[in-house]
Amino acid sequence: MEEIDRKPTTAIAILAIFFTTQATFIVNPMIASITAYYAVPLATASLVSTVTGLVAIPFSILSGTLAGRKVGYRLLAAISIACIAFGGASAYFTDSFAALLVTRAIVGAGIGLSMPLGAALILRFYKNGKQAKMQGFGAAVMNVSGIVCMIAAGALVMKSMTVCWLLHLVMIIPLVLVILFLREPPAPNRPVSENTTRKEERMASSGWFLCIVYSLVFMCFYTYMLNMSSIVTGEGLGTAATSGVLAALYSVGGMAAGLAFGILFKRLGRCLTIPLALALLVAAMFIGYFGNNIWMLGAGIFLAGFAIYSIRPAVYIEFGHVVPESRQTFASSLLVAMTCLCVFFSSGFIGLVSAVLGPNPRMPLLAGGICILVFGIIWTVRNSSKRHHEEQIEEIA
Repeated sequence: MEEIDRKPTTAIAILAIFFTTQATFIVNPMIASITAYYAVPLATASLVSTVTGLVAIPFSILSGTLAGRKVGYRLLAAISIACIAFGGASAYFTDSFAALLVTRAIVGAGIGLSMPLGAALILRFYKNGKQAKMQGFGAAVMNVSGIVCMIAAGALVMKSMTVCWLLHLVMIIPLVLVILFLREPPAPNRPVSENTTRKEERMASSGWFLCIVYSLVFMCFYTYMLNMSSIVTGEGLGTAATSGVLAALYSVGGMAAGLAFGILFKRLGRCLTIPLALALLVAAMFIGYFGNNIWMLGAGIFLAGFAIYSIRPAVYIEFGHVVPESRQTFASSLLVAMTCLCVFFSSGFIGLVSAVLGPNPRMPLLAGGICILVFGIIWTVRNSSKRHHEEQIEEIA
């Protein structure tokens, strides 16, 4: 049997978890309005976005530690979505910026708890081709959620900023789906001997390698997102609204990758999917660096979204091969935490590049593309040698 669970309701419940992870995008179109409403500087107002990501880091690790061990997946998913829905909506009732930050921290806790769960549940419920399709669909749902959240928040903020906070209540729909339809996955296979349990359940170096390299790749890529507005407005290629459209193209590229991932993974296999996606990402960074018009920048950011959301589900599938079942949720949570941390460090990477190569906002794209190329070569060489070693062992056996 290809997959453990064939019920469509289970798939719907898992995809509902993916939908909630992009709730942080609701606040992005509201930053300027928050600055005016609470009479705080722009840098202070931006905390409503950054605090969410920072709080998500420890809670994603907590999720990986608790899920399936001390707390059931359904209960943990329900708690996480409730934090996002009601924590985000509670900002409607406050006029204090400090209290607003508390509500955003609650949302961050919910997002941190929920982000590792979807991918981990797919690894536990599905196998082979169905697993690749579901990981791709999860990536597509994440991007659809981000687009919907930003468009809806952008429309509502024109009428009332406070009403925007109630948009979080849309997360009640996935909350109900999870409560009604999500089943607990089968228990992971455990080592037979108690003496080897601890050693065999330890996450192998391959799992750490995947987390570290993907996070560094994402940090280098994120310079594109952070510097896009400076490139567009600074070079007279468009306005801030133009930058917003370009940012949306990243999600469109990610959605396209998610829908196509199952087919691509079936054609390319484990050996080629990630290296080719990294090559596309390098091309996207170089297009962003050399592109002298909006069309080229748009093509670069679309291609980057397609590449990132081809790499991400492929990494989760790799976890299914190199990480023990009992540690796959922890591996997923570690990937989330390290990615969030590297997003935070991406501004420091930009500062370092600017100090060495000059203040041109395009230079971090060039430096990031070169770094991703190096990481891609290391990734490919290491995995090729590892698989060659595994094949030799199989032949001897």
